[in-house]
Amino acid sequence: MQRIESPSALRILVADDEVMIAQMWEIIFRQLGFQVAVCFDGREAIRKARTWHPDLFVTDMAMPRMDGVHAALRVHKLLPGCAIVILSASSEGSEELKLIRRHHLGTFISPFHRMT
Repeated sequence: MQRIESPSALRILVADDEVMIAQMWEIIFRQLGFQVAVCFDGREAIRKARTWHPDLFVTDMAMPRMDGVHAALRVHKLLPGCAIVILSASSEGSEELKLIRRHHLGTFISPFHRMT
């Protein structure tokens, strides 16, 4: 993996209710030199974003308590400069994806087909 110059100042917030997936992202981003915080649901991610101010928010769409779409919309409102990536295995016509598009956010459908 290629290292980014001075990534240590960049903060990445990861939210995924599947512990192994969240830990995988944490390992990858830390190996690249980023600061990483991990949360396991949308509400926890919003609380962390308020205090930690991430530069990038990577979230799964389907999570308990608050899904990744609504968490992403809240983080976007709190921190307009924070980049957001929403990962999903949902079908292209799902209500969640329609909501994302209405707010001009993008998503990646597993196995990583970019939707605009």
